[in-house]
Amino acid sequence: MEVLCKIFVLFALLFSATTSEPIQSSLSNELFDAIVGDLQLPQIGILSDLDQCTANFQVRNVEILMNAGNKLRQCANLDQTQLQSYLQQPSSDGVRAAFQQQLAGCSTRKCYTDSVMNLFVGVRPMLKQFWLTERCVMYEISRTLHALERSFGVLEYCIGSAFAPSWNSST
Repeated sequence: MEVLCKIFVLFALLFSATTSEPIQSSLSNELFDAIVGDLQLPQIGILSDLDQCTANFQVRNVEILMNAGNKLRQCANLDQTQLQSYLQQPSSDGVRAAFQQQLAGCSTRKCYTDSVMNLFVGVRPMLKQFWLTERCVMYEISRTLHALERSFGVLEYCIGSAFAPSWNSST
């Protein structure tokens, strides 16, 4: 039964994506948008049980990433307008693509932290507080990854509940 639920989760994730981008690319897009403050909550209407599970999962993850983006900006003492101003400069063309390319090869918290720090250092050099900022970013990345793992667990439970057989205890 557990394997069946994981297969349903996999299909739910694959078919609930709104674009044809791979999940890793979508996550790096959302993380980038969360850091610069452009991420928005998706609109949800009336849905079936499975769709409700995946919609709740998507909303929960966007909320997690929005919170993470805010906390990461606080770590670097940057506000949303500073990042957006930086991204509008001609010299910052390709920043999003470089960030996504770095994240695509990441599998550790340190790698994610380095990618975020590279983005922040491009906005404003952090010579004096670099290590303090890096430690804060590492902590927030760890918290975010843990929250995303919990969110996935909630999705697994929701999908398992949606497809669980209803037992009739009255005989």
